Amino acid sequence: MFLIKKLIDNFANGQKSRSTSERFSMASCIKIKPYRYEKSLPRAATLLRTLKGKYSFEIVFSTKSDASIFLLSEDDDFVSLKKRVASIYPEVLLSDCDCNTLYTELGEYCILTAKLKRSSVFPINTNFSVDPFNVLFTSLRGQSITVAYQVAFEPSPKSGEKIIAAGEAMMKGKVVGWLNPRIVEATQLEKEVARLVILKGRDVLFRTEMRFGIFDWGEKEKEEVEIITRNLQQYLQLFMNPTANQGFKIKKSRSKRVLKDFLARKVSRSSFVLSAEELSYLAHFPGEEVHAPNVDWLMTRADVSAPIERSVRWATKVI
Repeated sequence: MFLIKKLIDNFANGQKSRSTSERFSMASCIKIKPYRYEKSLPRAATLLRTLKGKYSFEIVFSTKSDASIFLLSEDDDFVSLKKRVASIYPEVLLSDCDCNTLYTELGEYCILTAKLKRSSVFPINTNFSVDPFNVLFTSLRGQSITVAYQVAFEPSPKSGEKIIAAGEAMMKGKVVGWLNPRIVEATQLEKEVARLVILKGRDVLFRTEMRFGIFDWGEKEKEEVEIITRNLQQYLQLFMNPTANQGFKIKKSRSKRVLKDFLARKVSRSSFVLSAEELSYLAHFPGEEVHAPNVDWLMTRADVSAPIERSVRWATKVI
């Protein structure tokens, strides 16, 4: 048991010791208009595994229009980012936009930050029969307050070995007794948790931050803010993994520092680590699996490959 705890602690300390940029200064931002009749979720992990830099996936639920979806990158230019997305999702419509204009009228605000209840070694639930975004979109339908859902992430290639080592230690059992130490074989449940941990460690891994920004509200909307907070907690509850006893907790803040982290898309030293499979359920383009009406849908397939290819050839020629 001591060995397992030490491995988990070492993993956590390794995450905290890494230096990260205080500011997530975006090089590019694209707006995604998803194709209504496409199975989108199964492709999400494939797209994530191709991403090599710092990214932020965001959905803005506005009072003035349907929910809008954005993908922001610190490392890709507009052409590269659109080409990367179009290679996996040729049906969606992609357009350039300025990330600095996403949140211009903040007014009163509060930021909800999600954290894992246990060490990142333990996986969240990914056993879904329906897209969890159905709950997210439905719970934020018809509100009079602007809500932004943000998942900022970057690759964490060195985390895999530590997670696998922790899983293998769990599989071997635990040491009990001080005077006469002995190894007690892992229970069936502990072996199953260890198997899930090892599977997570073998996937592509990302250091991740998940936040919700609630903007443009006043005294009369305080009750609505509380309702939205409860709805978002219900959304996060979907990811509770009873086998690993892993899930999310949420903290609400109105501090300027937390707002700055949100606007900078900061991936902090205390960020949690998710596999591409886990992250795909939190950051993906909706498709036919999502039945909520408040999505800015594309009703016919977009033909985006040709103009993107032309842009790439033009850029190459100029250079």
